[in-house]
Amino acid sequence: DEEDGTDAGFEDDEEDDVMIESEDDEFEHLQDEEEFENFDKEKGSSAKVKGSEKLPDLQMAKVPLHLRTNWDSFYLEMLMIAGLGVYFLTFLAGKTKNSRLATAWLSANRELLENHFAIVGDDGTGKEPTEGVLMKESENIYALWCSGRSCVDGMLVELKLLKRQDLVNVLLRLFKPAADQIMITVNMEEKKMDKFVFSVAQKKTAARLHKDMYDLSQFTEKKSVEKFDIPTSYQLLSESGEATSAMMDK
Repeated sequence: DEEDGTDAGFEDDEEDDVMIESEDDEFEHLQDEEEFENFDKEKGSSAKVKGSEKLPDLQMAKVPLHLRTNWDSFYLEMLMIAGLGVYFLTFLAGKTKNSRLATAWLSANRELLENHFAIVGDDGTGKEPTEGVLMKESENIYALWCSGRSCVDGMLVELKLLKRQDLVNVLLRLFKPAADQIMITVNMEEKKMDKFVFSVAQKKTAARLHKDMYDLSQFTEKKSVEKFDIPTSYQLLSESGEATSAMMDK
């Protein structure tokens, strides 16, 4: 009996020594103020702040004007496309008109040129001479080469037409008018003809050239144009009357 009493007292002591730890006691060391200062205060204050904060109201963002899907947003692109279209149409119209003018000039003067030159319109690309070729150097410049006349190496006719294919040039001509030009360069044979000074130009242009160019002012005299079937609006300046008659005689 004594032994049973002793065992029962021992079991009671063990039960007194056993301590049951709860979940709160497990993190009790985090509340040690010496190691974790203000831990509970910060935790509590942050929880209060989060609870007091309200979600912001949902607002629709304003889409910028250039990102909206209406036709007003593309006015700049439409202007650029319209400008390119006008430029392209002007190029085609001007190119076509210059080509027609050059072809019409050749058709109107081909018979006259063939009466004075054996070959009219040689492009110089083949071994055999060609005829009737109006060389196109650009959209507004055409050239015609003639040869086969005594005392003349050749004659180059350049048609310098207006730049009708260029929209900028077309607009500039509204303020500064211009006209088509024909430049004729005749290469004479040096061995069969001596050099002399000669000029045929409109009276206003001839007066300016006679004043500005030394050769014309020093060596030429005014000649009558009536006997050479030249319009009276032109002025003939020549150094030699015999050479003038030889050149202008039909």
